[in-house]
Parts: sequence; C-alpha cells; structure tokens
Amino acid sequence: MLKTGTWILIADGEKALFLVNAGDEMAYNFEVVRKEEQANPSTTEQATDAPGRFNDGP
Repeated sequence: MLKTGTWILIADGEKALFLVNAGDEMAYNFEVVRKEEQANPSTTEQATDAPGRFNDGP
C-alpha cells in the first residue's frame, strides 16, 4: 500500500523518473514529477586511441 504523496524513483544507467502517488492507497495515480537523462557516449568516444604501455624492466 502506497499512501498519497509517496515518491517513487525508477532508474537505470541512463534515465531516472521521479513519480508521486497522487491517488489514494487503493487507486494509485502516479504522476511524473521529474525526468532526468544522462548521455551515454559510445565506447570509442570514451576510450583512448591506444592502450597504455608497460615497461618490463631492464
């Protein structure tokens, strides 16, 4: 049972939805309070051009 005014967060790696129950405990009515999105650039945009180098010693 969700009381009137209860906030709910639904999120994954790219999006987040903030909802509030505007209905009552028996008949839910979820309204979107805020929606956020985060860009997820491709791997080529996040990575460097070449792998790092490791020195094995003398």
